[in-house]
Amino acid sequence: MANKFPSRGDFEIPTAILDEHEWLVDAVLDGETGHSCLLYYPAFPTECDNCLLDPRTNKSANIYKAGGPIPFQNFTICPRCGGSGRSSTRSTESVKLRIYWEPKDWIDIGVKFNVAYGICMTIGYMTDLSQIEKAEQILLNADLAPIRRWLCTRAGEAVPHGFRQNRYFIQYMERMGGG
Repeated sequence: MANKFPSRGDFEIPTAILDEHEWLVDAVLDGETGHSCLLYYPAFPTECDNCLLDPRTNKSANIYKAGGPIPFQNFTICPRCGGSGRSSTRSTESVKLRIYWEPKDWIDIGVKFNVAYGICMTIGYMTDLSQIEKAEQILLNADLAPIRRWLCTRAGEAVPHGFRQNRYFIQYMERMGGG
């Protein structure tokens, strides 16, 4: 305590209390108050899985590849890649996040002011942070996607969260559309 209170002895927070705090936060994230969110990674072009590639032109030969997902007449344009011979596949991954939609839930400075309602705060596990930083877009509350899509991007950089600051992070998200 750097001699700030000379009449008091040194004090350390017992490890058991820190462990209990992490147990509670884990229960909040992994339980019903944590929400499945879908990370969308940037699309990477791959060889079309529906047609044969012409090695001379490096484009579609417009010949159906046996077992492809969309059968078509040979020498017509492949409906999957549009004749380019390449298709972009976008990989996804699911993570659990705690989402705070209302600024009043995470801003308390004793003064009321307006914050853009397109911003929300999320809390997640530090082990998921690298995936979130790689994601191009994040669909919050993915379980509700058939009803409403809250598609977001990261707003700023994530910061460590919690007493030990090594298990959780806070990341602000900005709405980019949806519907």
